[in-house]
Amino acid sequence: MKISRRNAIVVMAGAPALLLPRKSLAQGAIPEIEKGPFDGTKKGLEAYQIPEWFRDAKFGIWAHWGPQSAAEDGDWYARNIYIQGSPQYKDHVARFGHPSKFGHKDICKIWTADKFDPDHLMQLYKKAGAKYFMSMGVHHDNFDLWDSKHQPKWNAVAMGRKRTSSVCGKRPRGSKA
Repeated sequence: MKISRRNAIVVMAGAPALLLPRKSLAQGAIPEIEKGPFDGTKKGLEAYQIPEWFRDAKFGIWAHWGPQSAAEDGDWYARNIYIQGSPQYKDHVARFGHPSKFGHKDICKIWTADKFDPDHLMQLYKKAGAKYFMSMGVHHDNFDLWDSKHQPKWNAVAMGRKRTSSVCGKRPRGSKA
């Protein structure tokens, strides 16, 4: 079998993953995932029935909101502040200093959302015609927006807001969610 340069690169790129343990000691035990309504097969998915209220809802709102909002500088903030030369890096350095001294973990601490008014938001969403609301549970930075037992120190109850970041289960009236 002839190995091309492309195939060699693919093999070498996967090699470090083979050398690393499946989990580090710092991760501890991987929690068992509770069995849900799907069995992971095409037949199981085909058997699922979309709830009638959702089929008829037509319009809902999803909030993409979390600690990255504190800096008010766009999405992927937690990543881009560490990429020298990126616009978010430059803005972060100008406003907060170098990310090695004031990084994303510090942004999470200043995310207090003291003017967050979920009741007002739900009224606006309802007025806009929303029939359901979905809140983000965790962003790509792995910061859990609830009192997480999997991230006991890296969540919205342990730092920043010091409370859950959802709208407390509230939804526009008339929705079946």
